[in-house]
Amino acid sequence: MRIVNPNNRVFILNYNSVANGQLFSYDCNYQYVTTNIFPWSSSSSGVSSFSDVLYNVLNSYLNSQGILLSDCVSSSLNSFWSVDIRINNVNLVTIPFFNGFGTTQIPNDNQWRTAVNSALSELLDYSYYYFFVGDVVTIYNLLCPPTQNLISVDINVGINFTIECN
Repeated sequence: MRIVNPNNRVFILNYNSVANGQLFSYDCNYQYVTTNIFPWSSSSSGVSSFSDVLYNVLNSYLNSQGILLSDCVSSSLNSFWSVDIRINNVNLVTIPFFNGFGTTQIPNDNQWRTAVNSALSELLDYSYYYFFVGDVVTIYNLLCPPTQNLISVDINVGINFTIECN
């Protein structure tokens, strides 16, 4: 018997055992969803870059407080970005991945891809797995659920921020 511990997970490999048969029953439902990992892949999102995402978050929050972005000191902005993954509206994973200063410091596409991949790897703890083809990810359930369809999977950009305003 050999014990391997990559990334603080323990896997026990027993070289003396032989298993025969199938992993899932023939009538096991296969749940999966496929989506692009970037928020602007959907024409309904109204954004085309992480800069748009930042400005939408800022304007939305400030407007709800009766403040215009032009009343604030943009160089005082400190933004904290995260990946937030929800399945069936339940938050399963939140991973911080970027801190920006001012309105021009935003994550690049590669930083987002890396963060999403890290967040998705934590879905293994919830019996979900994933694979990528370019920027499209397929997430599927490793269990044998009673229904075939996942209700919803959301890969969100989270932004907490501080900014000085008049």
